[in-house]
Amino acid sequence: MNQELHKQQRLYHELSWIWPLFGTVEDYREESEIFVRYLRDNIEGSLSTLLDLGCGGGKNAFHFRRHCALTGVDISPAMLAQAQELNPPSRFVEGDMRSVDLREEFDAVFLNDSSMYMTTRDELMQLFRTAYRHLRPGGAALVTAEVTSESFVHNGCEVSNYSDDRGREVCIIEQDYRKSPDAEQFDLTFVFLIREHGRQRIENDVHTCGLFPLDFWREAPQTLGFSVREMLLETEGVVMPILVYCKPPL
Repeated sequence: MNQELHKQQRLYHELSWIWPLFGTVEDYREESEIFVRYLRDNIEGSLSTLLDLGCGGGKNAFHFRRHCALTGVDISPAMLAQAQELNPPSRFVEGDMRSVDLREEFDAVFLNDSSMYMTTRDELMQLFRTAYRHLRPGGAALVTAEVTSESFVHNGCEVSNYSDDRGREVCIIEQDYRKSPDAEQFDLTFVFLIREHGRQRIENDVHTCGLFPLDFWREAPQTLGFSVREMLLETEGVVMPILVYCKPPL
């Protein structure tokens, strides 16, 4: 994900007010508690500190900070502002998760759907290096492989409707499009049908995302020294591979 592609992602900039409508904090509770349990089961020692890379609006962070001290990193100032408002006790830092270096080590690192914005294998490896660099010996990184070559559905489409208490209604259409069967990128296109006090406008937004085989997610981190453990997240009809990358203890 280069800087220019990031700037084109309107949902994380001038349309960032839409992001809170995608789901309440409570909607993130079940999966967040599962993530915490997986991390505790796979790290050596206690879970006291966690680094959330690509934290977005901070909905997972809201639940994580009940269990440990949380630091969030995101490249979008608009999303960081939402995360900080939602989680005032926690620390949030603007940075590129491919290259950020906080010069700190954490018990755990969390990488959620933000990892799909790594558009090449090299960028995904940079992200794995960032995780390794920030983990203490015996720590673990949890990664959600939300979209892989095997799970991708070409021309998959979803429609959802949301509203807020300010008189705004949004119908969101999402489509996944792969330009060729072997392409390692796809376009995630959003169309927003927005009504504000009855007046409608239409906005669109295209995000370029990476698309890699599950075996790459399994094998590439091992070249850095990680051991890899795999499990599934099954919640509300969603089944998603969860990969835990464990840094060797001293």
